[in-house]
Amino acid sequence: MRLAIIGSGPGGYFAAVRAAQLGASVTIIEKAEVGGTCLNCGCIPTKTLSASAEALRKARQLGEYGIDCSGEVRPDMSRIMDRKNKVVSTQVRGIRSLLKVRNVKLVEGRGRLIAPGRIEVEKSDGTKEIVEADKVIIATGSRPARMPMFPFDGENILSSDDALNLTKLPRSMIIIGAGVIGCEFACIFAEFGVEIIMVELLDRAVSTEDREISEVLERELKKKKIKLLTGVKVEKVENRPDGMHVFLAGGKELAAEKLLVSIGRQLNTEDIGLEALGIKMGERG
Repeated sequence: MRLAIIGSGPGGYFAAVRAAQLGASVTIIEKAEVGGTCLNCGCIPTKTLSASAEALRKARQLGEYGIDCSGEVRPDMSRIMDRKNKVVSTQVRGIRSLLKVRNVKLVEGRGRLIAPGRIEVEKSDGTKEIVEADKVIIATGSRPARMPMFPFDGENILSSDDALNLTKLPRSMIIIGAGVIGCEFACIFAEFGVEIIMVELLDRAVSTEDREISEVLERELKKKKIKLLTGVKVEKVENRPDGMHVFLAGGKELAAEKLLVSIGRQLNTEDIGLEALGIKMGERG
């Protein structure tokens, strides 16, 4: 059996390896880098930064354990990011080797279904390749959700992807959204010494979890001196010479050097040929 998989994140490459083990001829199509969101701009890089933040916290407490650590302990963001990049690149090489060992063909480019069992792959150099298969798995993942009010520019208005590539720490940051991703970045950057204000439309942090979990997390945010505003709506955002200004319903104005927008993720299902094949999608894609 010929199997084609669009997307090489945890869903895609695990399926590829298992199918190859069972005897299928497997082709995996990836437009960016193997490993998907989890490895390149999600779980792995954020946990690497979190480990650096935790090491910094422990280093600041060495005196409590009778250890003399003279001088100021402070984060070097450039070196922290270098370490993060090395961790990611090592695992990327590991996945590429795993695919090669299992004889999984990797086609790099954007895949689009043009007929049942036929995928057109547009490569970075503009050339195209047709991949034919008996079965197709769609594992295209997601990306940071966008809203017209918060146009990402990678410099002042940041997505979670952008936040993973900062080489210089801002003095202050406003985070829109107190979900899992927003809270994780808030804790990391607060430990690095950034003044954090979080703004959440709903009445509590991580509102998709049990209320008890929200209560515990909110106490931890307070301990880290992270200011959390819940049940408030953002009316307008302005990028001024002195930084980002966020205007809330009721007239309150917030200001910070950077704005990190963490309002969820949207699915990568548009323009991959689903509609042409008669596949219906829900409201969220």
